[in-house]
Amino acid sequence: VSSFHISKKANIVFELQVSTTFINVIIDREKFYQENNAYIAWVFLEFEATKFTELDIAFANKSNALVLDDDSKELCKKYNKLHFRCYYRKPFILDKSLAIDYVWDSTLVSIDDLIFDEVNLKIFYFDTDKAELELVKEIVRRKEVISLEQDERKRKAEEERSMPLFSYKRSQLSQNGITDTYSKYKRSSQERKLSQTKVNIKNNIVMCLNCNQYSNTYQVGKFHICKQCGHTTKSIL
Repeated sequence: VSSFHISKKANIVFELQVSTTFINVIIDREKFYQENNAYIAWVFLEFEATKFTELDIAFANKSNALVLDDDSKELCKKYNKLHFRCYYRKPFILDKSLAIDYVWDSTLVSIDDLIFDEVNLKIFYFDTDKAELELVKEIVRRKEVISLEQDERKRKAEEERSMPLFSYKRSQLSQNGITDTYSKYKRSSQERKLSQTKVNIKNNIVMCLNCNQYSNTYQVGKFHICKQCGHTTKSIL
């Protein structure tokens, strides 16, 4: 069907696709119309994304396919204007892999909703190539965000590894005027000596100054502990 679009001032040829057509016939017809400065619109009565002929035509038309189904026919009669159901290949981002995949979607459109490609003399509704380009930019942006987050996690991990196990801090002057240089986490000097000094378990007989009896002792540092009463004594026999 040959027509003329008044507002666009363009010749349009509607090729109604009712049977399978070889790809070389499709190419020859498109070339002929382009040479005669006419837009070509392939129209289907139904669309199946598994049929090669329909896919070939759709892919050549920015992945758009115009269908004259019952719903679009009702709109044509209601508004006295040409309507189609447009199937288009819609790209989307797979979140886990950050790759682009596609799904076929559709919507009812009027002739005024269609975009006229003045270079290739095609008519379409959804610009799949443009949408794909926008998604590529979004993927690049997301990868940059992920990279920055990974770098920040590495930086924090390096900081944690480089931090000492304890935080040392000088305390205020003690009562005798000597500055304590040990961490508050450290034990007292007496506790350290007791814990770090080996106990001499060799028996020694001494006179205990507390219980006034001769008793076996065990040695802790410089001190001898009476086994009878547990007090210290320095009198060694």
